[in-house]
Amino acid sequence: MDKKPRNWTSQYGENNIGNRLFLFILSVFGLKPAYFVLFFAGIQYALLDKKSKKAIKEFRTRLGLKTSFLDYYRHFYSFGMSL
Repeated sequence: MDKKPRNWTSQYGENNIGNRLFLFILSVFGLKPAYFVLFFAGIQYALLDKKSKKAIKEFRTRLGLKTSFLDYYRHFYSFGMSL
């Protein structure tokens, strides 16, 4: 494969407000309410973030895996939990 690796740095910079909101909810209300909000954020990204979904699908295809909506959702939810 001759594809150049993608540069992933600062791709989520435009979502800084969302990250700050999530951290605010986490610090003020705790873990359960923050994960409740993250549930809906994961659905939103799984439905609307075409660029990230394309990268996820390419990666899973290289691994020989099929990709469903639930796979996209799990990826975004897990990513949000790691923040």
